[in-house]
Amino acid sequence: MKKPELAFKCFIRFLLARAAMTWGVELMAGAFRVYQFYRQGRMGRVIIMKKAAKEAAER
Repeated sequence: MKKPELAFKCFIRFLLARAAMTWGVELMAGAFRVYQFYRQGRMGRVIIMKKAAKEAAER
């Protein structure tokens, strides 16, 4: 890169690409946490319902 303008332009592109990747990774991690919370809640309800059904069957 002989021209400083070109080097600066590449540097800015690099910074933008890095910021986009960081934001994308954080977004995906957040979505995964939401999914895990949702799944954990559903599994918790399933376990509670199984216990309730078992107790009702024992009566």
